[in-house]
Amino acid sequence: MRARVRSSIPNALTFSGLILGSEAIFSALDKEPLASAYLIGLATIIDTFDGAAARLLRAYSSFGQQLDSLVDAVTVGVAPAVLMYTAYFRTWHALGVVVAMSWTVAVVARLARFNAAPQHGNYFTGLPSPPAANILSGTVPLTSTVWHRLADP
Repeated sequence: MRARVRSSIPNALTFSGLILGSEAIFSALDKEPLASAYLIGLATIIDTFDGAAARLLRAYSSFGQQLDSLVDAVTVGVAPAVLMYTAYFRTWHALGVVVAMSWTVAVVARLARFNAAPQHGNYFTGLPSPPAANILSGTVPLTSTVWHRLADP
């Protein structure tokens, strides 16, 4: 029983990241871009802890690995794209959708490439998607703090 509880902790953290990422999408759609940006940031922090917990507890599983990638697709792929669309590109109509969703396409392609590639130690090629999502969504609090409004795209 203890092993089952131990192995469920990283997955519980991953699912909490999914809840935060989903709430970030809902916040963006409810015209609360700052809340959305902060929720994306919090979801990426949780993403760091779920992997660390899996390593610490030696609770690796293929389920957990696939779950992490699927949750990342939502929290660092879809959520920042929806935030960018609602905050900056909504007035661009169809072109705005294409511009914003190009982020999702890039993140999902990167996740698929990472999952399909053989692992060579503990390093990444390029910038991992969670920090990249923080940089992108961080423009919302930055511009609203510096210019007291959302900047033009």
